[in-house]
Amino acid sequence: MKATLAPREEFLIRRLLAALDIDSPSEKQMRVMRRLIEDTGIILPGRVLIDPRLNSQEIACLFWLSRGKKSPQIAHLMELRPQAVRNHLNTLKNKLDAATLAQAVFKALRFQILWPEAGA
Repeated sequence: MKATLAPREEFLIRRLLAALDIDSPSEKQMRVMRRLIEDTGIILPGRVLIDPRLNSQEIACLFWLSRGKKSPQIAHLMELRPQAVRNHLNTLKNKLDAATLAQAVFKALRFQILWPEAGA
């Protein structure tokens, strides 16, 4: 049975293969590449690729969130409006394909966007 790829998955896999100088990948190469990407956690089962490219403001919000700070506290620490912090947190939830902020922190640790504190 031929697996169908989401357009974004196929596009990114083809870009990765092109970077390896494989311009016309065979079906087998596409399957192998997809399996490799799935096994490394970049693709969640049945989902489009996660986009972990967070900007510096989103990473800073995520850092403070992981330290137990709430949106108003993060806004004060970062000298931002609370709405700006909420926007950054919603954007990073979408980029990490997380349903909750706790899940976003977990995924950030899993994808090594954040590192746990020493001794934690």
